[in-house]
Amino acid sequence: MDIVVGNDSAENQVLFGRVCSNGGAQLHGKSWCFKCPSFMGLAGTSCVECLPDLLQQPGVGELCATDPCPLGERPLGSDACTPCKDRLGVFYNTSVAETRTDDDPTTWTQPSCVECPPGSSADGVAIDECFACPAGEYQNLTGQAACFACPAGQFQPERGQTSCDLCDAGGYCDDAVTCGGGFTPCRAGTYNSHQGGSSPDDCQQCPPGASSPTIGANSSETCASCRAGTYGDASGLSKCKECPAGRYQNDTGATSCRECETGHYCAK
Repeated sequence: MDIVVGNDSAENQVLFGRVCSNGGAQLHGKSWCFKCPSFMGLAGTSCVECLPDLLQQPGVGELCATDPCPLGERPLGSDACTPCKDRLGVFYNTSVAETRTDDDPTTWTQPSCVECPPGSSADGVAIDECFACPAGEYQNLTGQAACFACPAGQFQPERGQTSCDLCDAGGYCDDAVTCGGGFTPCRAGTYNSHQGGSSPDDCQQCPPGASSPTIGANSSETCASCRAGTYGDASGLSKCKECPAGRYQNDTGATSCRECETGHYCAK
């Protein structure tokens, strides 16, 4: 019995090697003749495995077909074609089958169903490339069926990207698909020292006794203590308040003013 397993480091070899007058092969000299399996073709008097992605062409004398599996692949040693669409996160490469040759085993191993590269995905039929992630989404892995939406506080205006950008400090972003993420600066009296803000709540208020006129502040250092003669009775002030007539304040960072003592008056 002549049985040789095909491999990718040597020429495709004979599987069955006995002569049959009407085609096919025998397991041994006294066995009946039978047709070559569907993934093999008759080469002379022997059954030989077809090149990867090819099957036997019906009705033409047990010869291997010249057209590859439709939008699919048959790896070396497999007995059937598998459509690429049956695997998520892959695309069908139309050029691979054309490069395969009988005398070059290095051309037998490259798959026709190729994993999607980072920045793309496929959940159905994709030909020669996967679908680029749309703006506002990303994919950092290979062979994925879908892209991920940018997390809150991040954005990506370009297609086919592997990551999203963090919103700048000093404000927040609420639009994942526009350049800059639809950045909105923190109002005066507030600040945001961290990247990735996604709502007005990420802007922290200056404490009572301090204020900040700066719009888009990215540090608490912009919150300055109220000077003498002024006060800040609430959080998030853009300007400290002047002490009214009859009241005064000698200290800085005060949250209220003092009443003038009996027998004195305070114009301011």
